[in-house]
Amino acid sequence: MKKILLVLNRDELLNILFIINLIPKSKYFNNIINLKIHNGVVDINVKNNDINIVFYNIKNYAKKTDCIDIDISFVSIFKVLKTLKDNMVEIYKDKGKLCLISKNLILLIKHNIAKSNNCFRMYKDNTKKYNYCKIVNLKLIECFKYTCFILKDNNILKDIYVKIKQNCINIITCDNFRLASYKLFCNFKKPLKENFYVNYTFFKFLKKVLNKIHSNFKIYFKDNSLYFKVNEMIIYSKILKRDESLSYMEMLDKKKFNNIAIVKSKELKLAIDRSRIVCSNNVFHVNLNILKNYVKISSSNFDGEYFKEKINNYLFVNKKEFCFDINFILELLKEIKDCKLNIMFNPKQNSVILLLDKITYYKYLIMPIELN
Repeated sequence: MKKILLVLNRDELLNILFIINLIPKSKYFNNIINLKIHNGVVDINVKNNDINIVFYNIKNYAKKTDCIDIDISFVSIFKVLKTLKDNMVEIYKDKGKLCLISKNLILLIKHNIAKSNNCFRMYKDNTKKYNYCKIVNLKLIECFKYTCFILKDNNILKDIYVKIKQNCINIITCDNFRLASYKLFCNFKKPLKENFYVNYTFFKFLKKVLNKIHSNFKIYFKDNSLYFKVNEMIIYSKILKRDESLSYMEMLDKKKFNNIAIVKSKELKLAIDRSRIVCSNNVFHVNLNILKNYVKISSSNFDGEYFKEKINNYLFVNKKEFCFDINFILELLKEIKDCKLNIMFNPKQNSVILLLDKITYYKYLIMPIELN
């Protein structure tokens, strides 16, 4: 006997599946989503090793349905829905088979119905019970824009460090040769002090979601997990506590750095882009020579070709020369708009910090390959 389980708005379901499809494909994600159907609503859950999502209180337009807990494969549904123009779609069960139907189209769905359908609990929004803060969407986008470009799949250090003190959230990403630090200022209901790590795939996923959703987020903690809530969607991941004390804050302490140059980001990007042309295959190094009134950018290759260009230096303290991996500088310059870059040097740890004049709460630290 045919039983209609769900009647959903096609656009609403498609938007949900678009978000789910942003999850990085890995051995941990099996393309299965969980549906909990009860009293005219449905909750859609995705559980991954690093990323968990709950879409709750989605309206079910079916007149009468049983309470049911079911796992289904979403890939085929997502691909078919993108081709449809119908306002509503139905999912029904008939003789042990689960089907999606729209006018003359029928799609058989891979599924698994839970044995005990009456014991599950629907999601309840209890955000007000927790010590949460509100974050403006554009600020989160900017934060991830200036920190996530460091995150690579082949990084040894893949976890993101988060330090919360009072009403400041400091996000720090790193690899073997650089650090990026961005401070978000917000108002928790109660002052908070936390520091922990979050898996980098969670933040990469969040960055993609932010470009799709333009509402503001709420952030809170529950059951040793970090939660991001927006509209009727919850995204969360386990936080990682570690005993080792990495001295990120000490490495980024501006008081230990000396000003050595101020340049325009646009001029620096064009010069470094051009210096890349003569670099040898797989060896992309650029020299920055800090001199009075200008900074000399140079590069060379094994064929004896040499490139040199001068750009204005709006601050001169003393002479200094650095050699960097070109990509370490270009990856930042591609993200920022035209602004002035303050170049600072820490002689004790032989590191360079780049500061943006328009974003005072951002720091980008690079370790030179060599210096003179």
